[in-house]
Amino acid sequence: MVSFRVVFARYEPYRNGARTCYIVFIPCRQRQLEVKQRTSILLSALILSIRFRQKILPLVETIRSAPLGKKLDALVNVERERHQVETEAQVFGLFIPGHEDDESPLMQVVRDGEGKAFMEENIKSWTAGRKAISTSISRLRFPGRDGSRADATSEAERVTVEELEKVRTVNSRFI
Repeated sequence: MVSFRVVFARYEPYRNGARTCYIVFIPCRQRQLEVKQRTSILLSALILSIRFRQKILPLVETIRSAPLGKKLDALVNVERERHQVETEAQVFGLFIPGHEDDESPLMQVVRDGEGKAFMEENIKSWTAGRKAISTSISRLRFPGRDGSRADATSEAERVTVEELEKVRTVNSRFI
């Protein structure tokens, strides 16, 4: 099975602010691990948890310390890094379920018990948290008529920092 890596090649800006974007699809080899399915998923989840800890969790301090004018850039950087880690997870076979009642691939290989309940609860919490982060950053990027930009910025910062702090404690236990 051939897969492709998507690369944003370049864009041409127009005076009215619109852009023509050029996307390149580069063929690449599948990177799924060649071991038993259960081991592959658990090892992939461990690798990606460490990657999440290295790339995303340090951005909490960047968001907190950024001046008001740079908060949007810091928050967008969180979104970009999160997207990269999730894309990498999909390459490793950890797909996000299409429906909230569907079980994630990780839950299918974890044994029943306290660990499985912990994982299931925290996967659902992160799913809701990432949606809240995306929604708050989206409101900041495309402000509506309700509220000021400063209010939207502080709300996006609060939600992002709060959700990432929750994940920080869970991430350590998961690893």
